[in-house]
Amino acid sequence: MGVHTRLLARRFRTVIAIEPNPKSVAILLRRVPRNVTVLNSALSDREGSAMFYTDLHPISGSSAETILPTFKYNPSPPRKGWPSSGAHTFQGESGLVVTTTTYDAVLKLRSADLVLIDVEGAEFLVLEGMKDSISKGQVKAILLELHDIDRRKELEKILSTYSFRWIDPDHILAGRSRFDHS
Repeated sequence: MGVHTRLLARRFRTVIAIEPNPKSVAILLRRVPRNVTVLNSALSDREGSAMFYTDLHPISGSSAETILPTFKYNPSPPRKGWPSSGAHTFQGESGLVVTTTTYDAVLKLRSADLVLIDVEGAEFLVLEGMKDSISKGQVKAILLELHDIDRRKELEKILSTYSFRWIDPDHILAGRSRFDHS
């Protein structure tokens, strides 16, 4: 609904919000400041189209909103004061067809100070679609929500050209400069 986009718009000169859900795009367009460009597409590892599943998440009751028909939702174990829905497999059944694109295609030769990735299990597809930008040093920092903690080492390997730290068990911050680990 634009919470992250609006917060980032206060700190960055230009923000590009990529949102596949047409209903969310309409809301974003009403809420965001002028320095935000909203693209109605899903980020993936290829350009084309995909089913965008909008089924209710079986635990949270909110829409899962993902381009993956099936994914293992396996968050970190619950911590005191943090809700957890436990590991389970999400199975999409209904949704709509959306346009897909890659990060590399959207940003082409531009650089980004920060890329926020929260794509309900499709994070590895997004990273595959931004391989060129990452390898060319065009992405200074990535903040990513990991939906399957069993894939932490795989994610760390993909981000090995960055300094990184886990800011909580499900979110990694990777950057071209060293972070204070305190």
